[in-house]
Amino acid sequence: MVKKYILFLILTLPFLFILYQSGNFVYAEEYEQIEIEGLKYPMYESADIISQVNNTKSIEIALPTTSWDVTKFELNFTDIRLGKEIKEFEVNDTGFKVIEKFSNNYGYAVQINISDPTTVYGTYIYGFKNEFADKILRVQINGYNAFKNAPNDTIYGTPISLNITKNVGWYYQEFVNPINLPIGKYFLVVNGSNIFRPQDTYYWGYNAYTQFPNLYISVYNGITWSEGVKNSTLLYKLVQSTNRIYCPQEINMTLKFDNTYFNILNGNTNGTGYVQIPKLNYSPEMNPLIIPIKSNSSAILNFSYSCILGIKNEFDADGSVILEFDKKIQWKIKPMIIRIESNYKVKFYYPVNWNDINISRNGLLVNSELNVVINKDEKYISLNSESILIGATWLITALSSQEILDINFPKNEFEPKQELKFSIELPQVLGNVSWKFIDALGFEEFSETRKAISETMTFSYQIPEKPYEGNSKVIVIWYNNQKAGIDSQDIKINIPFTLDPQFIILLIIIIGIISTVSTVSYITIKRVRNKIQRNRKKLIDIFMDVLNLNYFMVIDKNSGLCVYEEIFGGKIIDSTLTSGFLDAIRSFGIELTGSYQQSKTIKLEYKDSKILMVEFKNFRLIFIMKETPSNDFLKSITDLSYEIDEKYGYLLSNFNNDVMPFRGINLLVKKHLNTTFLAPLKVVENKNIKLNSSEKNEITNALDFMKKNLLEYFYASFLLPQHDCEPSKIKVIFNLIEKEIFQPRY
Repeated sequence: MVKKYILFLILTLPFLFILYQSGNFVYAEEYEQIEIEGLKYPMYESADIISQVNNTKSIEIALPTTSWDVTKFELNFTDIRLGKEIKEFEVNDTGFKVIEKFSNNYGYAVQINISDPTTVYGTYIYGFKNEFADKILRVQINGYNAFKNAPNDTIYGTPISLNITKNVGWYYQEFVNPINLPIGKYFLVVNGSNIFRPQDTYYWGYNAYTQFPNLYISVYNGITWSEGVKNSTLLYKLVQSTNRIYCPQEINMTLKFDNTYFNILNGNTNGTGYVQIPKLNYSPEMNPLIIPIKSNSSAILNFSYSCILGIKNEFDADGSVILEFDKKIQWKIKPMIIRIESNYKVKFYYPVNWNDINISRNGLLVNSELNVVINKDEKYISLNSESILIGATWLITALSSQEILDINFPKNEFEPKQELKFSIELPQVLGNVSWKFIDALGFEEFSETRKAISETMTFSYQIPEKPYEGNSKVIVIWYNNQKAGIDSQDIKINIPFTLDPQFIILLIIIIGIISTVSTVSYITIKRVRNKIQRNRKKLIDIFMDVLNLNYFMVIDKNSGLCVYEEIFGGKIIDSTLTSGFLDAIRSFGIELTGSYQQSKTIKLEYKDSKILMVEFKNFRLIFIMKETPSNDFLKSITDLSYEIDEKYGYLLSNFNNDVMPFRGINLLVKKHLNTTFLAPLKVVENKNIKLNSSEKNEITNALDFMKKNLLEYFYASFLLPQHDCEPSKIKVIFNLIEKEIFQPRY
């Protein structure tokens, strides 16, 4: 018996070797379309800020942000008035007039001329008093006696106590209430009729050489006011405001803008004015924009104004480029447009090599709208304010011809660990170069993107030590935000004939079998160990395959509609869009032969996902996974396909768009793909089921976890911290699921 066994091994050895060597041959799938995102396109927006403000003292204009520049400025003023001011009459002194008892100088008065209706809030008087004087003197405004040019008995407002000290200086006398004075002549009076002691002396400064020689002063002798005299004036200032409208040039009214003063010109009517500052390119440093207004008066100006402020801004819109072999380049721009203020407009200058420009708003083409302009001569797009709706989404698309890339490969066949080296002749330096190495399975093995620094660039890559043998591909892309090109080169990966160390061990074992019967026992042990290892690996593969599964879908081939879907992780997917997209991929796959014993699996890679599409009779199975699944998973898919066909084949053949009968597919998915492992689980203890110590330990772990985290459920992966792939632990969890101790929560 042993001799026959040895003879059988010797005869089958060559076939085993051939089978072992040929197992690495696979073929690359097509890499059809590449989209590069992250491109930026400058968009230019402009608008007019129109504002109108009444009765203000300042001009403040709020900008959208400080990034906006000012392009023009137009201001129109109305109702220009002077606010409260200090009006000086005489401020230089040559001596002091004395209010005292023994000279019969019980008070002094100085003439006030009011040329416009005026409100007086108070007055400043220059002087001092004897430090021992303590009588209360009154400050008041009296009427004008035209016969004596002296104060009369009429008092305007309420007299107030004189505010003064022994120190020489200006002292403010504030009336209790503002005094409104019509046009006319008046006297400012300091009345000391109640003084009677020698020390009650008060001093009021005067100028014997006054610049106001026509102003009268009068002295009160305790009974009457003396006739007024000219040519020397008492020192005083009035705090006042006039009820009068001014023209800007009358008070030398100016504004300051960008560190430059501009004169405000008179308008067509009294109290109006304007200023126009075109062709600006001013970048404000603060927001709001504050524009100072000045005049030759100490009074604060009050006015009303209307303003037109032209502003502009530049912002970047996100874009992308889509490249396909032997097709035109597709460009996409998605600007975020938010209409602001009046006369808002957005302009985009597109590259001269772009054509077939299309503009969509909320998914609808708007090229023909009146307020959407595509100027093909000057190569720009303009969107006027009326076309920009609140919350609208915009998409600008265009096409351009591919740029030619000259790729030079010194050779196109490589072996493991050899250097793949090639050079590219670029159409121009400005741009980026990206290249990808697509392995024989059709997946991206390596990619690199570099900024172009010369018209000829060289790249290199070391073939992995254990690559997939067969036809691979190098894809090269050059692009900037205006032009792009794509090209590829097929290369072949050859794995030279070598004796694998495992195969050498196999030869040694066989030779040992031939030389001694005892070696047969060793082989038996070795096979048992290998079987154990395979079982361990299978458990790990089942665990990893379940964790990698994100989405599953069953599609009716005839209608292309999804009859069943299940999400296991990741984002929610629109089944209609997904099934439609994969139905379009169908033309690139291989149609089914119609045999009940055959199926075709198509593998795709999109971004970070691996997509498997299984064609079977009149339906397709779609799997979206994080990583490439194991061979055992592929076998499970085949078994799942046959059982779906067995239980639901008739319904699929007569599909009437009702997906309710297919809800039971979830039971088949749990059976073949072990997806219960992904569901939230609860513990249902059953004393009638016999459990070993490992199983009891895992039940305790699950209960402890839920208690500690205040949860009513747990996931199987929670019992495998950091994806601890210990096969025995995985086996225990699967056993507890099969025994229905661990049951899905829903």
